Amino acid sequence: MKRTIIEVGFTLAVTVVLSISALGMNADASAQRNDLAGTKWNWVGTQMRDTRTTVENPFRYNLDFTTDTKVVMKADCNTGNGGYVARGNSLRISAMAMTRMACAPGSQGSLFAQSVSSARKYRLVGDNSLSIEVANGATLTFVRALSPSVGLGLEGTKWNWLGTQTGTEKIVASTPIKYSLDFKTATTVTVRADCNTGSGSYKLEGDHITFGPMAMTMMACPPGTQDHQFLQSLGVANTYKVVLDTMIFVGNDGSAMLFARAATSAKLQE
Repeated sequence: MKRTIIEVGFTLAVTVVLSISALGMNADASAQRNDLAGTKWNWVGTQMRDTRTTVENPFRYNLDFTTDTKVVMKADCNTGNGGYVARGNSLRISAMAMTRMACAPGSQGSLFAQSVSSARKYRLVGDNSLSIEVANGATLTFVRALSPSVGLGLEGTKWNWLGTQTGTEKIVASTPIKYSLDFKTATTVTVRADCNTGSGSYKLEGDHITFGPMAMTMMACPPGTQDHQFLQSLGVANTYKVVLDTMIFVGNDGSAMLFARAATSAKLQE
């Protein structure tokens, strides 16, 4: 009987020790997790001390942090993978195993890969913007990657503005139905910016969007209007993506402008 009690006590003690060890391991694992794991980002530009470089096609340049330690890169026509360490706001990316294809003239692939290899710090701004500071002091700007709207036109769709994420602030539209884009045809769009309305032209080339001059009314909207912020964000739109009832414009300044399909956002206002 005594032997049985001793054996049971020993078993319980071992179980407790193992449980504590497991908890400790889980705590250590949790401490090692970072907020980049499981995210994918498109490069939209680089800010130097006095100049800014923009990316012609952000979909061709991205970082995909597939796990806590592994990252996959697309640098134009080349791809690669390697490891990374993110602790606090510091970021180190190990040497990438890259393909070595000769990309088309004008490619920024080599510049992108070289810059990423010297990453030193990172910062997330909201849910859709990432900046990475590299060794020479430059800052690479990214927006969260969404599925590209390849071959998808905008004709016959209407969208309400939800807000804009810049590198320094997040602007939330107070009343989305007061700020809209209505793509009437394959080349014409009407705009509502609070108490002002207008129309103009637009052009799609793959995932690029270009707006022509807009003929807008010039009324003075009530205090609190966001018409200037809306039109300013629209003025730098460069690339667009559509995923179901969500559309995002990526600006040539690295900003991200978010829209909801009008029927969806109008319902939310009821």
